Order: sequence, then structure tokens, then C-alpha cells
Amino acid sequence: MKRFLIIAFLLFPLFATAQQELNQYGKAIKECCPELYSGIRSMAVDEWGSDHEMILHQINKQCEAYYEINQWASKLTMDDTDKLDIYWNAVLEWSDETDAQVAIENGKADWEMVWYTIQKQLEAMSQY
Repeated sequence: MKRFLIIAFLLFPLFATAQQELNQYGKAIKECCPELYSGIRSMAVDEWGSDHEMILHQINKQCEAYYEINQWASKLTMDDTDKLDIYWNAVLEWSDETDAQVAIENGKADWEMVWYTIQKQLEAMSQY
């Protein structure tokens, strides 16, 4: 047990500093889509106030989820109506916006939960 605590103590700085900057998804979204990034950032600040570590963590997680959603959605066609419905409904469920397109453009949705919902709906859809 003592060895575990020593190892954990020695490794903690590595993990603590790993999240001290925007990840690749956050950097890419901030650069290419400033309005989207601003919405994601705004929601993180609203939730975490002055806890800058948690703001950064949330921005990174939300940007990664947004990227994953877009990777998946970019493969959809107009014939994928069931999947498109899942996508739009998930965005509406996890956004305060009444228009999914507005939420997608301004970034104001819980993208982690949108992605989770999409995955669960796709999994359920594949079972019947």
C-alpha cells in the first residue's frame, strides 16, 4: 500500500498538468469556429464560475464530443432519416434552443450528452 501511495504521489503531477491546456479538439474548434467555441466556453463558465480547471476540463470534453458527433454525422446521407432524427432530437434534448440548427451553430448544447444519447439510440435501434 505504501508503494502505491508513493507511485501515485509521483505520478500525480503528470496527470494534474496534462489538462492544463486546450486539447486538439478545443484548439481546432477555437481556430476554425470561434462562434461555436464561444458557446461551448460560455456554457462552461456559466456552470463552473471561477473554477478555471473545471472550465478547461469541460471545454475539452465538450469539444471532443462535438468532434465525434461531426465525424459520425458527416457520413450520413439524406436517406439516413432515422439516424438524422436521432441526431436532431438529441441536440434538442440537450440544448436550451428550440432550433437544433441554432444550437449546432452556436455550440450551446451539452455535446457529451448529445453524443451519449446518439450512441444509446443507435444501439437500441440496432437491436430490432
